[in-house]
Amino acid sequence: MNLNKIICFLLCFFLTACATRINHPTVPLQQQSTVEQFQLDKNESRVHFFLGELFMKNARGIKMNEAAELYVNNVKIGLIGNNKEYIAIDLNPGLYNFKWMPIGAGSGNCGPEPLQLSISNNELVFLKANMRDASTTAPGAMLFGATGAVVGTNVKTITYFEPDTTLKDIIKEYKLILLNESFKQTFSIKKNEIDKSYKENSTSPGVEEKLIELKALYEKGLITKEEYDEKRKELLGKF
Repeated sequence: MNLNKIICFLLCFFLTACATRINHPTVPLQQQSTVEQFQLDKNESRVHFFLGELFMKNARGIKMNEAAELYVNNVKIGLIGNNKEYIAIDLNPGLYNFKWMPIGAGSGNCGPEPLQLSISNNELVFLKANMRDASTTAPGAMLFGATGAVVGTNVKTITYFEPDTTLKDIIKEYKLILLNESFKQTFSIKKNEIDKSYKENSTSPGVEEKLIELKALYEKGLITKEEYDEKRKELLGKF
């Protein structure tokens, strides 16, 4: 049997037979209707997350059944546990980073490949959480044992998001498990705190340097006492 096929079989086995199943509470009917009819508030966009496929070397995509933790700008927003469900999240327009990680059998040797995406106002985005085989096989690798362990093979997978607009047409075939409406407000608050901290940290050293320069000018007699006091007061007001 071809070694690539053996590796493909092993990965498929662990990512399907050993998948984690999640029981989610029922989403309110009002939220389901809002998402299915693509209703958006002003200055708002929505991203929909679905489980995608596992792409093996020399093989077509295989529908995944692996529980996936979803992250936006490194903030966890939800968990998809079954392949016929999806999560929706409302966002303000802007630039975002999306990534996902499995929590089941596939998490040990797995690395995320983040997707950076600019979201426009009133845009609907549909993303599939895919996984691809990135395994490498050393020369002379051999097959041992009843479980089919491959000696000399570094089994590794990469998780990534793939945009797929066709999901919009079949969204009613899937089950909504979460509409995360609070994330945009939470992230906005967090972003404002970061911006404020950066502004304070970046402004203070600049003001301090200018005060030193201003004092040096006064001591050299290049500006008058009145000019020194006026400019000093102005700079201190920026703290």
